[in-house]
Amino acid sequence: MRINWLAILVALIAQQVLGFLWYSEILLFEPWAAGTGLRSEELVLRAGPLIHATIAALLLPIGIAWVLHKTNLQGLKAGGLVGLGAGLLFIAPAVVVHESFLGYPPTVLAIDAGKEVVGAFLVGVILGGWRSPS
Repeated sequence: MRINWLAILVALIAQQVLGFLWYSEILLFEPWAAGTGLRSEELVLRAGPLIHATIAALLLPIGIAWVLHKTNLQGLKAGGLVGLGAGLLFIAPAVVVHESFLGYPPTVLAIDAGKEVVGAFLVGVILGGWRSPS
C-alpha cells in the first residue's frame, strides 16, 4: 500500500479543526466544561498532551486509508461509511467505557463520543473522495 501522505495530512488537519470548533465556546464548550467540572482558566495548552493527541489522531486516517485500500473502496460515500462505522463501532464505545469510569455524566460522554464519530466520518469522506494523481 502506497500511503498518500498529503491526504493523511489534510484528514489530520480536518480532525484538529473539528476538535477546535467542537469544543469552542460557540458550540459545546459550556456543557462539556460543566460536565467535566473544568473551567476555561484551568485548561492550559501544554505541549505534551498536544503532541500525544496529534500522534494518536494521525493513526485514524492511516487506519481508515488502510481499510479503504484493503477493501478496494473508493468515493465519498464509501469513505464516509467506513469512517462512520469506525467511529460508531470502535472509537465511540471506547470513549464511553473509559469516560464512564472517570465518572463523567452522559452529556460529556455524548459530546466526546460524538466528536469522535463526526471526526472519523470526516476522515473517511476526505480519504474516500481523495483522487490520487495518476
